[in-house]
Amino acid sequence: MISTSVGFRWVHCKARIETLVQHCLNAQGQAVAAAEAEIDTIVARLYGLTDAERAIIEGRKG
Repeated sequence: MISTSVGFRWVHCKARIETLVQHCLNAQGQAVAAAEAEIDTIVARLYGLTDAERAIIEGRKG
């Protein structure tokens, strides 16, 4: 069972991700780097990834 705080955080993040994805779709791929970066940050936070783990995933040196 998901705790209340985790459940609330997921609902909030889900709504924000949906907004950002819709922005990317409406922009048809033009100037969406900031929105994509925010999505990446939200997902990494939800999964509890460290900066070092994100660096590995993104292929950069941590």
